[in-house]
Amino acid sequence: MGIKDFDIENFIESKTHKIKQRVRDKAIKKAENNLIRNGRPQTDLTPEEWESLVCEEEDSIWNNYKKGSITSIIAMAFWLP
Repeated sequence: MGIKDFDIENFIESKTHKIKQRVRDKAIKKAENNLIRNGRPQTDLTPEEWESLVCEEEDSIWNNYKKGSITSIIAMAFWLP
């Protein structure tokens, strides 16, 4: 599977529930921190807005994992004889 063929949705779906839950928890913490930094309480958001914020953070975390794994594969290709 090449880099262009990589689909983040299939990658997420292939992970176990435990890993998905950890990413979700991390996304919730990041979303809460962003709200605190911006001075906006969570009670001002509708459930749909809150879900959207958490989903964006979740996508960001998965993309960072994807980029990190691709970078490590490239690094190993150059470091291994």
